[in-house]
Amino acid sequence: MRPRIACYAYLLEHGLLGLSPRPLAAATGTSPRVLLYLFGSKDALLRELLARARRDQVTQLAAALDEQAREMTREETRGRDHPPAEGPAATPAPAAFDALSPACGPSSPRRDNAGRSA
Repeated sequence: MRPRIACYAYLLEHGLLGLSPRPLAAATGTSPRVLLYLFGSKDALLRELLARARRDQVTQLAAALDEQAREMTREETRGRDHPPAEGPAATPAPAAFDALSPACGPSSPRRDNAGRSA
């Protein structure tokens, strides 16, 4: 396995706590000198590994959001083929607020000063 890939795999398995070149080199089958040659410094090694982790995280998040958007589109498409829902879930939000406003009293934002529904 290439040292950069091996270092990233080590980071994913062990995390950042206590990360140092010697154990990292031993775990990846190389030497601390080779790591310093490849990365330039321990700070540069950390920056590169964290940048790769961030790219992977953003890629995974984008894939999850794309899947969620596709699922929402499928649900919207299915909804066109079925009759509208009945019951509380089908109640439009303003109508639901109007139904609840008497319980909120005269100072409810959905009521005017005379106590009537807005």
